[in-house]
Amino acid sequence: MAWQAADLEEAAGKLCELRRAHLEARQRLRAGLSRLVSEFAGVTNHDHDQNLPKTLRLVQQHVRVCLESIRSQWNAHSMEILWSEERMAIFCNNQGADLIEQILAESEN
Repeated sequence: MAWQAADLEEAAGKLCELRRAHLEARQRLRAGLSRLVSEFAGVTNHDHDQNLPKTLRLVQQHVRVCLESIRSQWNAHSMEILWSEERMAIFCNNQGADLIEQILAESEN
């Protein structure tokens, strides 16, 4: 298929929207990681401080495994490659942020 100017503009617009959403998801994840540090650093009750490095590592590993899992069966072509990469990153970063929110909620119980 030969790309027409309108097709390219539409595809670029879609990619920009996905990249904006990806950035928001990544910022949400980073904010969550920062919140974990501020919440648990120096808190020795229930070994929160001692377990913090492991928690941070596991959340980051969760995001990485999420991406690897999706990519293990992924097969896209053309512009769909770029769109799929962004959608996967959005999903997995949001999964990591959701995991952090659950960790924080459970620690309050």
